Amino acid sequence: PMAAAYVRAIEPMTDAHRQVLHRIMAKGVISQSKFVRAAKAAGLSAEDDPTEVVVNTFLDTVNPALDVIGLELESAVDRTRHVICLSNRLADEIVKGAHGLEEWEADAVRSIFAAMRDNGGSLSMAQFDALQHKGKRASGKAPHLLLSRLLDEGYVRSPAEG
Repeated sequence: PMAAAYVRAIEPMTDAHRQVLHRIMAKGVISQSKFVRAAKAAGLSAEDDPTEVVVNTFLDTVNPALDVIGLELESAVDRTRHVICLSNRLADEIVKGAHGLEEWEADAVRSIFAAMRDNGGSLSMAQFDALQHKGKRASGKAPHLLLSRLLDEGYVRSPAEG
């Protein structure tokens, strides 16, 4: 259900918006300046107030996708610092039962997301495997396919990518 919702959410997006979204997803966390650079590189910019306009236009366009994957815009009280970060929401959404996870699978997902946060937004294959096997040992069952999807979506780096 999550993958289908995500595909529906990115349908109306331009290639440029998708490019920025994928860069954000690959990193998990992105600063405002990097966000604006990524947006400009993807052809999203505005003469008058590049930062504000680019951020707001981008969010209007990609909010449905951000909601699905659990990315969230956090702005500081002074509104000068915008950080787009991978939050616990994705793990929580997955765990809510809407995706039919058993408790051991939910625990494995939580462990993977906690490790990703501690590791700057991504994991090596070795770290990912260790977490998968931990979940498997705890349950005596094979890990849920959902965990492998984290690799497909770029949250976990393959050995070739370093």
